Order: sequence, then structure tokens, then C-alpha cells
Amino acid sequence: MAVALWYTNHVGVLDIAIVLIYLFCVIGIGVLSSKKVVSMVDYLVAGRRISPYLGVASLGGTELGLITVMYNAQKGFSAGLSALHMAIIAGVVTFMVGQTGFIVVPLRRLKVLTIPEFYEQRFGQSVRVLGAIVLVLAGVLNMGLFLKVAAIFVSVMFGWDPTGWPLMICMSALLMMVLAYTLLGGMVSVILTDFIQFVLLSLALIIFVGFLYVGLGWEAIVSGWMAVHGAVGFNPFHSNSGFGLSYVVWMVVTAGLVSIAIWPTALSRALVLPDDAAVKKQYTLASIPMMARFVIPMVIGAMAFVLLGPGDGLVAFPTAALQVLPLGFLGVLVAGLLAAMMSTFDGYLLCWSSVIVRDIIMPLSKRHWTDAEQMRLIRRFVVLCGVFMLYWGLFYQGSEDVWDYLAITGAIYFTGAIPVMIGGLYWKRASTVGAMLSLLCGCFALFGLSPVQQVLGVPLSSAQIGLITVGLASATFIGGSLVWPSTECSHVG
Repeated sequence: MAVALWYTNHVGVLDIAIVLIYLFCVIGIGVLSSKKVVSMVDYLVAGRRISPYLGVASLGGTELGLITVMYNAQKGFSAGLSALHMAIIAGVVTFMVGQTGFIVVPLRRLKVLTIPEFYEQRFGQSVRVLGAIVLVLAGVLNMGLFLKVAAIFVSVMFGWDPTGWPLMICMSALLMMVLAYTLLGGMVSVILTDFIQFVLLSLALIIFVGFLYVGLGWEAIVSGWMAVHGAVGFNPFHSNSGFGLSYVVWMVVTAGLVSIAIWPTALSRALVLPDDAAVKKQYTLASIPMMARFVIPMVIGAMAFVLLGPGDGLVAFPTAALQVLPLGFLGVLVAGLLAAMMSTFDGYLLCWSSVIVRDIIMPLSKRHWTDAEQMRLIRRFVVLCGVFMLYWGLFYQGSEDVWDYLAITGAIYFTGAIPVMIGGLYWKRASTVGAMLSLLCGCFALFGLSPVQQVLGVPLSSAQIGLITVGLASATFIGGSLVWPSTECSHVG
């Protein structure tokens, strides 16, 4: 195994300079973009003035975050190239959504700022508030590990202890940086940063793959996995691969449909575009980066396993980078991944905070809110959500991979939202009662979290629980709509 090692314990002075220059530029963009924010439409959907090409970069930038790179590298490290089925699913489903405009086009026509606004247009205010509560519960839990994973990456790269008080200090510093940036410019700064991050991180990851591939070679990668896992390491349908049929089907739902057409942070990229043609074009073009965001980190993780041997898959990515990348290139990688962190964090914080304010507090308050009041309160919840990330990342103890944690926490929302959104847009008989029952059923996904499973002795995998929850939500949605029709709610699809 001929690997030219450039090993260092942490990044050097040149790398630190590259990272600091990048951060200075990003903060400058945040300050400048804040001057363009004069209304809620500017703050939440960038005035709907984004081109499809910039939208592709923004979508790819948000979805190719540091957390995405780390959990996909962890999957590639632990499961081998069989994990690439997730990439194929993501690319194919995104392309199909782009060609058909499924969900994203009719939703954009409604000119809503958040998904719960659609719930109210279709089903009434009660569904909007309930849907928002479920969405916030799932969304805030979903990003609960973001800060911890980011801090682990930074700690390993800089040679710090990724546990205990050093980890907490690193998490706190990263949180303050993200909050300062997010509070400045809203979606305008998110879109602009996404473009820069997409270009920089794509370049850095391709360079990383090149160094690993030249050092190891394809034959060494394949033979290394064959020696440990045999053919199982390349077959996701095999029961011993760590996946199996139910998991692959679950990925069609999560890595495919949900990631691109149901999850709010991705769906918000359809809401910023000016017309239907732009939406379709964006999603068609985005099929490539949506696939690549799985492929590149997973291949890096698989190669890292061959290079490093068995170990902790979550730290394999930064550990391998320290061993194969020269100084300077390390700085580009760290800057790119910090850019990715900024893009993902600000998009998520802005999304959940706006839902809390616009879809829970405002409808229940029964009074008119000015744009200034809304933006001020949203910024306060951005801070509160950030503080929760710090708390949850420090105290949550689960045994599942990061990706599986994200899938099952997100399922609290999307298992119930799938029938509500599809039925609400395309089925005239969909009713308020059916929508509420479906959204409540999504809470059954909580049984997929590993601490809950351990306490209650749940014998099913998280993928099986997720699929059962989707089926249950769909059945209650259809049954509730047929038994308790809502004549006052109109078809909007």
C-alpha cells in the first residue's frame, strides 16, 4: 500500500491563515448583505430573485455541509461502498422531481414563506399550528448533533482534545461565530455564502479524493474491503451489510423524496425562485450535486478505512486528511468545511426560528405583526435554537450513526408530512382531521431513537420503525379524510 504520508498532528500556520482570511470574507458578506434586508420576503426567501444556477449552488451548498461530509464519511468507513446506494437514490429522485415538478412547483405557486403556511391555506389554522409544532420538534432535535460533530472535526484538525471541556469550548466558539453571521443577513447572506462554500468545498474534497486515490489505488481500496467484509461490503441488499431491503426502501424515502422535496431547508430553495421553469431547472441540475454530496465523502470514508484500519468512523475523515494532505491544502479543506458548516447552520437556524414565530406565535397571538417585529423575534429564537444545539450535543448519548440519528429525528416531521403535503396538493378530498391525524402519527418515529429503543426494548430497526410510521400516517390520513371530510378547505394543487 504505497501511500505518501505528509503526516502532521494538526494544521499549520499557513492553514490557519487561509481559514482566517476566509472567515473574514464571509463575515464581510454578512455585513454587506444585511443592508439588503428590508422585509420578511428578503429575510426568509431572498426576495424571490434567485436564478436557478445560483439556486443549484445554494441547494448543493446547504445540503453539502460539514455534518453531511462527516456522517457520509462515517457511513463509507463503517459500511463500505455498499453505502453508495444512498447516492444513487438521491440523484435519481432529485432528477425525477426536477422533471415533473412534483410537490415543489405547486408549492412555489402558492408563494408561501414556510410549509405550515401551506397547511393553513389548505386545511386551516389548527393544522398550521400543529404542523409547525411537530416540525419544530423534529427540526430542532435533528440539528442537535450538528455543533458537536463540527467541533469534533475542528478539534481533530487543530490537535485539540475532542472530549470534555475542550470540546465544549470549541462548540461554544463555533456557535458564537455562526450566530453572529446568521443574525446579520438572513436568507440573502445564506444564498451568497452557499455559492462560495459550494465552489470552495467541492474543490477541497476533489483534491482530498485525488491524494487518497493516488496513494492507495482502486485495487487496494477494493481488496482492502474484500479482505474484511467480502462481497457484503458492496451489496446493500445483503442482510449482513448493515443495510438490507428495508433500509434501502427507507433511503428512497429519506435520502430521496424527503431530502429534496419535503425537508424545509431544501424545499426553501424552491421558494426563492421566480417561476415554475426555474424550479424545474434547478432541481434537474441539482441531481448531480445531490448525488455527489453522498458519493465523495463515502468514497473518502471507504479509503480512510483502508488507510487507517478499523476505528472510530466519525473521526476517520479528519484523521485521514492530516495524514495525506500537505500544509496549505489542509487549510483549504478546513476553510471549505467551515464554510459548509456556516451554510448549513444558518439555513437550519433561520428555518426553524421562522416557523416558531410565523406559524406558532403569530397565529396564536391574534394580532398584526410588522416585518421589523417578526425579524426581531426570529433572531431571538435563532439564539435559543443555537443554545439548544450546544446543550443537546453535550448530553445526548446515542449508539446510532449520525446519519441514522438525523433520519429518525427528521422522521418525526416528515413521516406525517408526506401524506399531508402530497394529499393536500393533489387530492381534493383531503381533510383537516386527516391532516391532523397524519401529523400526530409522525411522533411514533421517536421509538426509532437508540436510547428509547434500549429503555423500551423495541425489537425493530430505526428504518423499519420509519417505514411503519409512514404507512400508519398515510392510512390515518386517508381514513380520517374519508370519514371526516372538510367542506370548508379548498383544493390548491
